[in-house]
Amino acid sequence: ATAYINVRFEIKIPETPANFKAKTGECGSKSIELTWDDVEYESYYKLSRESSDYETITIAKNTTSYIDKNVKEGHTYYYELTACNNKGCSGAVSAGPVAAPSKCEIFRTLTI
Repeated sequence: ATAYINVRFEIKIPETPANFKAKTGECGSKSIELTWDDVEYESYYKLSRESSDYETITIAKNTTSYIDKNVKEGHTYYYELTACNNKGCSGAVSAGPVAAPSKCEIFRTLTI
């Protein structure tokens, strides 16, 4: 006799990432650090950035941070993050406005 087993996998759409935060980098770094909590069932994260232009970045699964090293001084940025798989994407979570870090100020002491 032959026995058959019917196995069914149901893939769920990932949950919306929690605790999505954006923090301005140190002066002169030209960076903004983004962090969030990992979710289940994601194949990748999709990060959208908006300022004077719009850009979408794909981030590997099981990642909980990203440093945007392509920001310009004096610009303000808005970010949106979703977790995705082949069934679809989670709801979006937003962070911003976040100002890009300024150049470092150098102070000199003048002794008279």
